[in-house]
Amino acid sequence: MKGAKTICCYVESNPEPTSTRLLNGSQEIFVEQYVKDICYPIERVSRYDRENYTCISENEIGSGFATMILKVKYPPDVHLNYKNFTFNNDEMRTMQCKAEGFPSSYTYGVREHRSEFNEHIRYLNSTNNGTLILPKIYAAVDKYQDSGYYICMVTNGVQNMKHFQQGTSYVVSQGIYNKSTD
Repeated sequence: MKGAKTICCYVESNPEPTSTRLLNGSQEIFVEQYVKDICYPIERVSRYDRENYTCISENEIGSGFATMILKVKYPPDVHLNYKNFTFNNDEMRTMQCKAEGFPSSYTYGVREHRSEFNEHIRYLNSTNNGTLILPKIYAAVDKYQDSGYYICMVTNGVQNMKHFQQGTSYVVSQGIYNKSTD
């Protein structure tokens, strides 16, 4: 969200308010004495301004308050949760693409697997929740196939420079070799 926004408190009370406060979450932004209307300008609205804003007004009789929620749409930050792999025929090898943005309804694109030299290896599909399940490897000598960079693509429909945002991680796939002695 670009541009400036103003959050205002308009107080109607009899008798007039003795103090009017505006809070951002639990942090007091400012207090005005003997003023009915106050406004808080936000010069450039960003994701860090999303919060509950509460106006509290007091007079000799009592106090009243109103709370509003400022929702700021922003594209997701993308992180990959994974562990390096050791060859085990029974192990399911997964990576989780974690997105955090607003709105929190995400569409995951096809994952790209690239070599340590940044060469394309393959595209892989993930589940609807961003989990990538790597194809099964049947032989320890093929363990290297999972090593490399994995790129996760995610969108929530909020665009900045790109429609899809991406996160990258480097995974090392290690094998276990059993030497047989004759």
